[in-house]
Amino acid sequence: MTRAILIVVVISFICCVTNFVPISAAASGLSFVLLPVLLFKTPMIPRYLLWLGAFFIFSFISVMTYDPGALLEYGFFRYDGNFIVSYIPLFLIPLLSYNIDVDKVIRYFLLITTLVNGLAFIVTVAMFHGHLSAAQSFGGLFIARNAAGGFFSFVFTLAFINWRKERTIISASLIFINLIYLLATFSRGSLLGIVFSLCCFFFLSGKTRGWFAFISIFIVLMLEARSSLQHFDVYRKLNYENRKEAYLLGGAGVDGKTANVMLRLYYNWPSGIDLFLHSPIVGGGLGAVNDKPFQFKSKIDFVNYNGQKRKVYNDGHAHNSYFHIAGEEGIVGIVLFIGFVCSMYGFINKLDDETYFMPKYSLLLYLLNIACMSLTEHRFTTPSNALPLVLLMVIVSARVNYHRQAQNKPAPAYAPELPEKFLFN
Repeated sequence: MTRAILIVVVISFICCVTNFVPISAAASGLSFVLLPVLLFKTPMIPRYLLWLGAFFIFSFISVMTYDPGALLEYGFFRYDGNFIVSYIPLFLIPLLSYNIDVDKVIRYFLLITTLVNGLAFIVTVAMFHGHLSAAQSFGGLFIARNAAGGFFSFVFTLAFINWRKERTIISASLIFINLIYLLATFSRGSLLGIVFSLCCFFFLSGKTRGWFAFISIFIVLMLEARSSLQHFDVYRKLNYENRKEAYLLGGAGVDGKTANVMLRLYYNWPSGIDLFLHSPIVGGGLGAVNDKPFQFKSKIDFVNYNGQKRKVYNDGHAHNSYFHIAGEEGIVGIVLFIGFVCSMYGFINKLDDETYFMPKYSLLLYLLNIACMSLTEHRFTTPSNALPLVLLMVIVSARVNYHRQAQNKPAPAYAPELPEKFLFN
C-alpha cells in the first residue's frame, strides 16, 4: 500500500509542472479518502501535523459558521479553500515508510520540468516575436503569471541546491535555464523571494536563519499594515465601487505593474485588515475576503462575521497571505497557521545534512522563499506554489519514517510546548 500511495505522490509531484490539467491534485484526492486511516497511526504523527490538524479543524468550524454550503461548491476548493488541496497531502506522511531515493526524484523532476517548459518557452517567444514584457510574459503551463513565477522559483531553488551538491555543467545549466524562465515571468514577488532565501542561506545558519526570517517578515508586515491604514479612507470608498480599478487609476496613465501595486496598497491589503479589525479573534469567516461589500451587523465585539449574503468563489483575495488568513480566521487562525509553518521548518532543519542534504535545503530555502513571496501575494495556500513543497515534503518524510523504523525509533507524538521551544527547534 505504501508503494502505491508513494507512486501517486511522485506522479502528482512531477505533474506540478502545470495547472491546466490538475493531475497534481491526485495526491490531495487520495488524502481525503485515506484521512480516517490516520487515526490508527498516532505514534507516527509529527508535531507540525498537529498544528496543521488544528488549523484545518478551526477552518472547518469557520466555514460551517460562515458559509456551510461552500463545502459543496467546486469553486470553494479551487479558490477560497485552496489551502485544503495544497496541504492535505501532508496527512499521508504517517502512512508512508519507504527507502526512496529522494535525490533521484528531484533530479528527474528538474530535468522533466526544464525540458517541458523549454518547449513552452520557445512557443511563447515565437508568439511574441522575441519581445517579452510585463504585458507579454512567459507563463509556462500555468493560467496565471504569478502561479508560474512561484513555481519557477521552486524549480530554481531545487536547481541551486542540486548544483551545490554536484557542481557539474549540467547542474549549472539547470540553474541558468530556470533563472531565464523565472525572469521571463516578470514576477517581482518571486524574484524577491529568491533573493531573500539565498541571502538567508549564504549569510545565516541553523536556528538563526529561521528567526531572522521570522522577525524580518513580521517587520515588513507591520510596515505594510501601517501604509495601508494611512490610506484607509480611500479603501472605504473603493469597497463600495463596482469598478475599483477605473476609480483608482482613471486618468493616471500608469502601467499594469504599477496599477497592481496601487490596487494592493489601496484596496487588496486593506480588505484583509478591515475584516481583521472588525473581528480580530476569529476573523470575518473563511471565504469572506471576496464577498464584498462587507457588512458587519453583529453586536458582539471582536467576533463579527461578514454579513454579505452574496457568496463569491473566485481568485479575489487580499494579495497577502498573512492579511488574508488573519482577516478571514483572525488571531486564532493566523497563529495556528504560523505555528504549523514554524514547526515544519524546525522539523526539516533537524534532518541530517549528510543523508538529506538536497531535500533538506531545497525545502528550507523554498519555505523561506514562499514566506517572503506571501508578503506581496497570496502564495502560501496556492496549489501552484505550495503543492510542490508539500509533495516533496511527503516524499522526504517517507524515507525519514523508513530510517526511523529501521532504527526501531518511531516518530513520537509530540505534546504542545511553550512558544520559545516550538518555533524553530
